[in-house]
Amino acid sequence: KKYLTGQVVTIEKINAAEQFFSSHFPNPESKSFNRNGWEYILKQHDGRLPIKIRSVLEGTVVRLKDATTLMTIENTDPKCFWLPEYLETLLGQIWYPTAASTRSLALRRALRRFMQET
Repeated sequence: KKYLTGQVVTIEKINAAEQFFSSHFPNPESKSFNRNGWEYILKQHDGRLPIKIRSVLEGTVVRLKDATTLMTIENTDPKCFWLPEYLETLLGQIWYPTAASTRSLALRRALRRFMQET
């Protein structure tokens, strides 16, 4: 929530991001930074990201056979169709703790079973 709620897009952040992109992607023809898109968000949405993120509650045990989607990112402005892709990388960082929690739960259940048997 800290980085995705409220006014997160400012002209200073746009300028810094453009400089960062140009230092890593020096070819100006690549158009790797969508300055117009970020300025649109700043002007039309007061710097608030036009997205809706839904997920299962933290700590929820989801069975594999239920095939439940853990999280969705929905764009709420058709002109910002490109925005969810930016956020997928950031939100992908939740994969590691999710995987570690899954493994820990499996080990805990196995240890409990072995303790009851012995």
